[in-house]
Formats: sequence, structure tokens, C-alpha cells
Amino acid sequence: MYLSELDIYDLRNLNEIHMECDPGLNIISGKNAAGKTSILEGIHMLAKISSFRTPRINDVIQHGKQQLSITARLNDDLNKNIITGLEKSRLTTKIRFNGTSVTKRSEQARNFPLLTVSPETHQLLNGAPRERRHWLDWSMFHVEPIYMEHWQQYHHALRQRNALLRQHVNQAQFDVWEDILANSSAVLWQSRKNYIDRINKGITEIANSCVGEVSINLMTEDRDQETIRKNLKHQRASDIILGYTQHGPHREDVVFNVNGRGAGRTLSRGEGKLFILFLFMAQALEYLLLKKQQPVLLIDDLSTELDGVARKKILDQLKYQGLQAFITTTEPKSLEGETETHKRFHVEQGKIVDFLV
Repeated sequence: MYLSELDIYDLRNLNEIHMECDPGLNIISGKNAAGKTSILEGIHMLAKISSFRTPRINDVIQHGKQQLSITARLNDDLNKNIITGLEKSRLTTKIRFNGTSVTKRSEQARNFPLLTVSPETHQLLNGAPRERRHWLDWSMFHVEPIYMEHWQQYHHALRQRNALLRQHVNQAQFDVWEDILANSSAVLWQSRKNYIDRINKGITEIANSCVGEVSINLMTEDRDQETIRKNLKHQRASDIILGYTQHGPHREDVVFNVNGRGAGRTLSRGEGKLFILFLFMAQALEYLLLKKQQPVLLIDDLSTELDGVARKKILDQLKYQGLQAFITTTEPKSLEGETETHKRFHVEQGKIVDFLV
């Protein structure tokens, strides 16, 4: 799937823009605060119904306007045109895909698969475990529908068990929720492990020792259903004291290693950025393998912190995989001569003032 046309209205400093996009690389250049990242933000919002820059919709809707609007024409692998759109005000959200209303964010995320690399994405390496769990969960939602079902079952049962912990009820009342937790935990762990194993293979092939020997590990304790059930029962006393469930998929972490050491501690900013780009391109390969279609990739400020060799490696890999990518830069000359099939858009004060094919 690729994005062939894009219209954005009243998003930050973008009054009205129209883009006819290349199925390969789309380079968006301009000075800081020109509106480059806002274009990526608009594409991201259309797919994820949220911004990667802020949780506050007031920051995104243009000052003095009541809502923002984003419309895109997508082409699937059979070259069929699909129209999707988002209208978002401070109180309401309307999503349409191929003429049908969409009511769930997760449904639209599957309709329009998208991967976004921004400066905030570096939190995958240096941030709290919840950042990596969030990344892993959303990755799994895209490729395994059954994962969401068990994730929802697990978190419902977790809330119920935590409520019981604070009420000091009869111990027998815990059994029904712990049975659900044990079953869902085992399924989630196996699904996560299988996915991480496949991503490990993909990132190793893509990175090709550019940042060292790469490995991704899922840090977990209990794996089989019966052991999880027994441990939940054993932990009740300490969980009652604390008032919450201490262990389970909601507390797991993902560890990114390079040469056997934590990537967040050993890699420079530039090396970390390269690692994350390799990671997301490995995810794109996995998505193509399972879903038989490509996600769209957004890369905010590719040039910063990467030298010419690293930039060329990334652009060559994007072309090799056949990915559609939207890439922003304040240094368009740094990407000259390194891309062939592409379009270039130049942004000034929220307007596209020039484009080159």
C-alpha cells in the first residue's frame, strides 16, 4: 500500500496543502518551523488518530479554527484507489475508510499501516520499559489480531484482580481472574517471543554489522500457564500489601543489545538513530511477509546525527525494500545524489512552494 495523494487543512501552520506523492521516496525540505514535521504529523494522525508530538489536540488544531481535516488517496497492491479521511475537533473525531465509518483507532491502524521515526522514538532505547511495551504492543496489534483479544482480556482481568487486592476479599475470589491472567499471559508471551525472534533475524540481515552485533530480548519470568497461575497465587500476600499485581506482561521489558551490551548505554545518538531505523525497516519486512503489503514509513529529520555513509545505507535499504517513505530534512543537499526515484517538496511558512521529480 502507498499514499498517492494527501490533503491537510488547518493543522498547526498548515492552512491547506496538497501533495501528489511518489510511491518511493518523498523528501520534504525547509527551515525549522516551516511545517515539514507537521506534514508527517498529519499522515501519522490519519493512521493512528493521535499525534507523535503531543497528546493535546489543542496544540495541533490551527489557532482560531474549530477542527483539522486530513484526506488521503491510498493505492493497494492491486492498484485499487482507497479514500480515507479524518476530521478531528476538540470534542469529536470522525474517521472514514473506503466509504465506511471507522470507530476504533486500532482498526484504522490496520487499515493504514504506518511506521514513524521521530526524535521521540529514541525513547525506545533510553526511556522507561513502558515505552518499549507500547512499541511492542502496537507492533503486535498490526500483525496478529488475536493478540489484541488476549491483551484486552489480560488487562480486564488485571484491573479486576487489582481491585480485589485493595478490598481484602476472600482468597477464593481471586481464582477466576488469575485463571484468565495465566491463560492470556502465556499467549501474550508466546506471541511476543515469536515476533521478537523474527525481528531479530530481519534486523541482523539489514544492519549487517553497521552498528555491531544486534540482538533483541524479551525480559520475562514465567512462561507456561500453570507456572504463572501458581506464582500469582503465591504472590497474593505481597500484592495485597502493595495493592497491585507486581509481575506479568504489563511489567515486561524489551532489551536492545549491541555486542552484548544495552544499546541505550553504549550507542551514540547517531548510532542509536541508525539502530532504530534498522529496527523499523525490519518491522516493515515482517509486515510484508505476514500481510503481503508494505507499511508507509515516516522519518523526521533524517540528516541530523547521521553521516553520509549512514544516510546512504538507509536510503539504499529503503529502495531495496520498495518502501514508500516521507523524509524531512533541513539540509536537502545532504540527500542529493543519494536518491534516484523520488520527489522533493520544499516547505516555507506552512506552504509547499516548490517540488521536483
